[in-house]
Amino acid sequence: MASWTSAEDAGRATGYQATTAAGLMNHCVAGLEVWEPNHVAGPINLGKFNEPGYETGSSEGEHHMATGLTKTGLTRHMAEKLELTNKQAGAFLDLLAETAIKETKKNGVFVIPGIGRLVKAERKARMGRNPQTGEAIKIKAKTVVKFRVAKSAKDVIAPPKK
Repeated sequence: MASWTSAEDAGRATGYQATTAAGLMNHCVAGLEVWEPNHVAGPINLGKFNEPGYETGSSEGEHHMATGLTKTGLTRHMAEKLELTNKQAGAFLDLLAETAIKETKKNGVFVIPGIGRLVKAERKARMGRNPQTGEAIKIKAKTVVKFRVAKSAKDVIAPPKK
């Protein structure tokens, strides 16, 4: 009985190209070979994802799709810098988000000094076009939320060109 580490390996071994693991599994079972998705015979080659520094984007001058700082990562960072517990830092982030939502809904604006402001805006009804048919359609008025980045943050993140 054969065992592979991925659908791609199993596909190569059986000569069958499946778009899904289920499709490959059906092919292998029909040919009396079984692909066991939870059985890993050895390390799986993830290509560039295994390269050192991929997650952090530490390569100078290279641009990768950033994963960004997660809530957990931000919570841990804040807890470390402010000498708080992770639970306290997480509670602060939750309170900040809750307050931002309530204030924006109530007053139409919430400012985070040095970062930017959440702004509630009314979008007017307008005429648009269906891109498939070209037919003119009415787009209803609606309320939207926008985030306007503070000038100080914008200038530090993306300095103006001189």
